Amino acid sequence: MRRPLVRRLASWILLTLARRMWGLPVALMPVLVDRRGPLGAIRWMATNLPRYERMLKDLGPIRGHLVSAFVSMLNGCYYCAFAHARAFQLYYFKERGALFPMDEHQMVDLVVLPDQEVLARLEQAFAAGQMPEATQLFSRLVELKFRGAVPSGAEDAYLQHSIQMFEVLNFCGISQDVPLDVGPHDPINKDQDLKNRYAQARLAAG
Repeated sequence: MRRPLVRRLASWILLTLARRMWGLPVALMPVLVDRRGPLGAIRWMATNLPRYERMLKDLGPIRGHLVSAFVSMLNGCYYCAFAHARAFQLYYFKERGALFPMDEHQMVDLVVLPDQEVLARLEQAFAAGQMPEATQLFSRLVELKFRGAVPSGAEDAYLQHSIQMFEVLNFCGISQDVPLDVGPHDPINKDQDLKNRYAQARLAAG
């Protein structure tokens, strides 16, 4: 059945926005429109996207995308977890000139494990990747999301917003079993040379 014109128009607007920002169509956008309605989806994006982008700027893209990936992993959303794990991997490779010990597929595969086991495996990977502080980020998200911790400070405010924002996005991704996008939801997706070098490095690493 053909979708109503107003929904197709809203989806086109959000898909066009994603293409301009990140260089790829984001399969979740039409689902968001169907779930929240045409105007509701555009209004929701206009409200949440600027704060999300401020988080990436203030925390840095590595930590910012880890927050997004971690929240999505805690919610069991492969779609969003993969997109942000992929962005994290590319920024890590770009800044350090080395591969993170666990690739994006291995990170997303942790979704099915209990939180404590996820933490243990992440702790091992981040220690090997010389980012031991990243496991504290995961633990803090668990405290804020599941244990009633009170947000304190600017970083916690970003974490709390991410928890609320990805509840919506993850629900859309899970409810429709949205297929994974081919690239990260970030402008780094436009850097084809970096993506090629990353892919070659992963291939060489086996």
